[in-house]
Amino acid sequence: MAGHEPSSWSEELAAELGQRALAAVGLTVTELTTLKFGTIANFKVEDPPLFLKVADPRFRSAESVLERSLQLSAWLEGNGFPVAGAAEEAAARPVAVEGAWAGIWRWQDHRHARPDPARVGQLLRRLHELLTRCPVGLPEVDHFEAARRHAVALGQQGHLEEDAVGFLLGQAERIGSGWDEFESELGVGAIHGDFEVSNVLSTDRGPVLIDLDNAQIAPREWDLVKATPGSPGGWTEEEWQGFATGYGYDVRSAPGGEVLREVRHLRSLVWMLGEPRYADRVEGGRRLLAEWIAAPQKRCSELDWAAERGSE
Repeated sequence: MAGHEPSSWSEELAAELGQRALAAVGLTVTELTTLKFGTIANFKVEDPPLFLKVADPRFRSAESVLERSLQLSAWLEGNGFPVAGAAEEAAARPVAVEGAWAGIWRWQDHRHARPDPARVGQLLRRLHELLTRCPVGLPEVDHFEAARRHAVALGQQGHLEEDAVGFLLGQAERIGSGWDEFESELGVGAIHGDFEVSNVLSTDRGPVLIDLDNAQIAPREWDLVKATPGSPGGWTEEEWQGFATGYGYDVRSAPGGEVLREVRHLRSLVWMLGEPRYADRVEGGRRLLAEWIAAPQKRCSELDWAAERGSE
């Protein structure tokens, strides 16, 4: 490959870079199956069975994100936690390829079924307890400030009209007072950071955790609130009680739980609006924003998120 323009990110380029990354660690591959395409493209490697991530060369934090994810995967597996382990071929390190970065994990055979909520709740509690001695350095993320910063960037990048940005910032200001007053009952520490149902696999050995790219230091309630019913990627109402019982804490009835839900949904909304390469995602975000502007008394979590299960 002679080179590529930064704006040329595509599934084809991601697959080509993925092949080169695998070759760099001594693997020859004939088939990659695309699982998900975005800023980080996900592939299944058929032989040997591996899980491959390839980051857009423009993603400046890709090396550090993948390195943390791989090292944390390796540490958790070494401590007996059911997680997708880093592939030995790459020594739990990201692979540099043509100005981009890739990460390689062992493939996990799984059933295409939702995992048992109670067992997943127990799994998350175990994860939080184990991460109290996590040796991998993780970033601290202020979720509310991230949502507000991204809303401003939407206007600066021309992705959203000035009036719409002003509306989002006004709603963010309303939500911010509650966020400033939030006090964690579970404590602040290392968390998964993107704990959605899709990031837990149903396997013969029980639920297995994947995708640690967003591991961070934050209130532990954040992992719980991302999985609440109505949240993109969350449990159904019927599943929730089993999950909350398994974890031993129901964030929906806890002080400040509603504030976390609002911040989570605000972050999802601005994220959906900010990536013009994914037309369906932007269209869904604009639909939700229009609904909110028409009924500004609503909470962000009360909007019609049912059709937006793939967000954030």
